[in-house]
Amino acid sequence: MPTVTERVFSVPSEELVRHAERELAYSERLTGYSASPAVGSQNVEMYSFAQAGKFLIGNNWANLLEDGTKSSLNYVDMAKLVTWFREVIGDSELADAVEQDVAGAKSYMEQADAAGAVLKARFMQYLEVVPASMPEEAEAEEAN
Repeated sequence: MPTVTERVFSVPSEELVRHAERELAYSERLTGYSASPAVGSQNVEMYSFAQAGKFLIGNNWANLLEDGTKSSLNYVDMAKLVTWFREVIGDSELADAVEQDVAGAKSYMEQADAAGAVLKARFMQYLEVVPASMPEEAEAEEAN
């Protein structure tokens, strides 16, 4: 199985990137779960590719094992994530890569780390195709 750095994704089209980065409707959302000692388990609704990325790579595994931690464990069902990438985001190449990389993982931590690395690599490609928009304040300054 190739590692993320060995994997070569095809360059996504601008249409695919814009479709993947759009704000999603309620019916298209991805639901994950965040568990913490302070508040217990909560549903986390994600309405964009970027939100899912932040959620997936947002676990601080080292802090979760410390006494008195207030860190949260973010969990998303990997099969649902793969389906969401394929059917809602529309990036079957990303879905296939995540599915392949999490298949051999023995723990959720390994799955999340593998999926997060693939997602991050694909997101960097997205940015090459459609650079992130500047914040409104920066646009206003540039116009003056």
